[in-house]
Amino acid sequence: MTKRFLRKNLLLSLKIVWGFVFKGVTTNLSLCRELFFSKSNVDDATLVRYMSRFREDSKVVVDFKALSHALPSVTCMKEDGTACWLSDNNDKDSTLPWRIVIGGEEDRIVDSEGVQETARYLGTKALLLSEVPHDLMLGDTACWRKAADLIAKQIELNSNL
Repeated sequence: MTKRFLRKNLLLSLKIVWGFVFKGVTTNLSLCRELFFSKSNVDDATLVRYMSRFREDSKVVVDFKALSHALPSVTCMKEDGTACWLSDNNDKDSTLPWRIVIGGEEDRIVDSEGVQETARYLGTKALLLSEVPHDLMLGDTACWRKAADLIAKQIELNSNL
């Protein structure tokens, strides 16, 4: 995904690095809004409150290099991009719980291709919500309602599984 981001949008890639590696999302209002909330109607006071929480969260450091070698997707993926633990006929595999992968079309951190890859790995379809940013549950009511309604609908559709 990183190489795809660099090829697709170098400026956005640099903003993501600035936001995460250099913790710009903890101090820069416009960067935080762009990366996490996009066009969502989050007021400045709420955004400042979230930024203080991001600051607290950023004290924990994740070693992504070490993590990338331990991810099951690296060591357990078939040639078609699905998880090795999925049967070739996973739609009929009653031993697996149903899976749901939801992404936002306005997400600046996980692009739609990343959402599609995750869904393929889990043997399900990706569901993309229009006008929804990365931190949809922290955004305005319209964003989290879209996600909640979609999840409720999927539970209803899959309740017989």
